[in-house]
Amino acid sequence: MAEQQVIVKRLASIENFGSMNVLCSDKTGTLTEGVASLQSAVDVNGRPSDKVLLYAYVNSSFETGFVNPIDKAIRSHRTFDLGGWTKLDEIPYDFIRKRLTVLAGTGASV
Repeated sequence: MAEQQVIVKRLASIENFGSMNVLCSDKTGTLTEGVASLQSAVDVNGRPSDKVLLYAYVNSSFETGFVNPIDKAIRSHRTFDLGGWTKLDEIPYDFIRKRLTVLAGTGASV
């Protein structure tokens, strides 16, 4: 392990490591970089959709709750001009509903 420049924070883990037969690991990039990224936004038919991406961007831009890595990924994937959008209401994320709701509209629909 020293040859691979591995840093072990808990020495007891070395003992456990030696007794393993199989090690399963997630190597998707989130562990190594600590950053989530968005590849694409698709509609219900699985086709790429700018409309879905716009609504996700509106939601992630107007929410006031805790910082969420998925919302950061949405906002950094592509930006939209929200100058004509207005936030009308928000129901914060809660663990019973398991969702956050943002009500927003454009000048024509507000």
